[in-house]
Amino acid sequence: MTATLSHRALVRSLAGHFASRQRPPLIFTEVALEGSYGSHGRLDVVTLTIGRNYTHFPLWGYEVKATRSDLLHDLAERKWERYCGPLHRLHFAFPAGLASLDEIPAPCGVLLLGVNGWRHARAARDLDGHGTGPRTDTWLRLLLRVQTELRVERKRETRGDRLRRLARIQEDHELAGELSARFHKALRELERDRSNLEWQQRQARGLEAAAKDAPAVLDALGVILEQAATAMHGPLGYAPSGRRATEARQKILDLAARLRPDRQAGGL
Repeated sequence: MTATLSHRALVRSLAGHFASRQRPPLIFTEVALEGSYGSHGRLDVVTLTIGRNYTHFPLWGYEVKATRSDLLHDLAERKWERYCGPLHRLHFAFPAGLASLDEIPAPCGVLLLGVNGWRHARAARDLDGHGTGPRTDTWLRLLLRVQTELRVERKRETRGDRLRRLARIQEDHELAGELSARFHKALRELERDRSNLEWQQRQARGLEAAAKDAPAVLDALGVILEQAATAMHGPLGYAPSGRRATEARQKILDLAARLRPDRQAGGL
């Protein structure tokens, strides 16, 4: 069944195989490698894996073959050697039974498509002895390829998709406005609370200062009241007669005694 698949179907199948991994690499199909106008040829599938610590970026290539005649022709022409320079590893991918492992050059790995999908039949070796690895123009070609695919994907977006995307953008904008308004309201409330707290602190400091001065003020008021009671004797030294004058004088002396508890008001 797999031998009847077209080349395009095999390429899509292999790309889907890599995309189904738990940590899939970046996947490119029909990639022209460095050289003027792809003079090194086009690889069917290229994967770029990003290392965990971002310290290495293995670039692996996969040459897909749908027929034995195509595979033998490329092997006879040694076409695969064109890809060694810009790649770290190179593989051949074809349906099981199309060729034996011995027919594939030693540095290249082999992936076979069977009834259970793709499997690695032979691991590829590093191509350090055949090339220097990806050059700057290789990375630029891959970046341009990503940009092109994103542009194509955007063109595929339907009018309904665009409307939904714009609606989500509008919702995000409205939500940002509401959050901003809430933030500024909370900021104003905090500023008002801070002002009230500062006013209360000033009032508390004023009351504290008044409490410290209260004994001296009360003592001075007691002295004034005692002097007022004494003055009721008159300028010639005798007290005004009458029950009301006597009661008034006694009230003044009692008030002075309460205001000055540390002193005993003497009789007049």
